[in-house]
Amino acid sequence: MSLAVTGILLLSAVIHASWNALLKSSGDRVATMAVLFGTMGLIAATGLPYVPPMTKEGWLWLAPAVLLHGMYGMLLIRMYAHGDLSLAYPIARGVAPLAVLSLAVLLAGEIPTGNQMIGVAIVGVGLLGFMGRNANASAKAVIYALMTGLLIASYTVIDGMGVRATGSALTFSAWLFTAWGMVMVLIAASVRGKALAGLVGQQWRRAVPAGAAAGLAYTGVMWGLGQANMGGVSAIRESSVIFAALIGTMFLGEPMGKRRIGASLIVCLGIVVLSLPL
Repeated sequence: MSLAVTGILLLSAVIHASWNALLKSSGDRVATMAVLFGTMGLIAATGLPYVPPMTKEGWLWLAPAVLLHGMYGMLLIRMYAHGDLSLAYPIARGVAPLAVLSLAVLLAGEIPTGNQMIGVAIVGVGLLGFMGRNANASAKAVIYALMTGLLIASYTVIDGMGVRATGSALTFSAWLFTAWGMVMVLIAASVRGKALAGLVGQQWRRAVPAGAAAGLAYTGVMWGLGQANMGGVSAIRESSVIFAALIGTMFLGEPMGKRRIGASLIVCLGIVVLSLPL
C-alpha cells in the first residue's frame, strides 16, 4: 500500500472520529445530525450527473440501505446521550466486524480463517477492557453501543450487496448519501418541528464543515478501496477507534483515559488481524 493511500485513510479515520466527537459534544444532536448529513447529501447530489446510472438491481438495495443508515444516525444520538465517545465509539466499531463475520457464516456459509478466529479473540479481549466495575461504563451506554455495532454490520452487508448489484461504488454511494441526507433532515424536522430552524442556526458553523469533511473522507475511503487491498484499507480505516479514545480523553475530558486508550489499541489490533489476507 502506497504512502498516499495510507495517509488518506488515516486522515479519513481522524475525520470520522472527529465528527463523532462533534456530535457527542453538540448542544442539540438532532439538529447537528441534520446539518451534518444534510451537507453530505447535498455534496453527493452534485455528483449524481457525473456517475454511471443506477441499475434496476441497485435500486432494490438502496431502500433498505437508506433505512439502516437512518436508524444508525438516530441510534448514534441515543448512544452519545448515555455514553462517552471514548467508550461507546470503540465498542460499536469493534463489534461491527465481529457481527459481519457472523453474518457471513450464517448467511453465506463462509468458514472463518485462522487469522479471523485470532482476530475475533483479540477484539473480544479489547472489548472486555470497556467492561467491569472499574470501567466507568453504564449499562445503557454499552447496550446502545452494541446495537450501533450491529447496525454498522447490517448496513455494511447491505451496502456491499448494493455496490455489487450496481457495479459502481461511486454510483451507489452518491445515491445513498443523497437519500440519507434527505431522510435525516426530515427526521429532524419531525422531531424538532418549528424549533429546528433556530437550532440549525446555532449548529451550522461547526456541522457544515464537518459534513463536508466527512463526505470527502468517505470518498477517500472509496478511492482507497480501488487502489489497495480491501482488508488493509479496512484495517487502517478502523484506526479511528484509537483517535476517538484520544479525542475523548484529551479534548472532552472523559475519565478512564489510559484504560480506554489501551482497550482501543487492542480492539484495533484485532481488527487488523481480522483483515489480514490468508
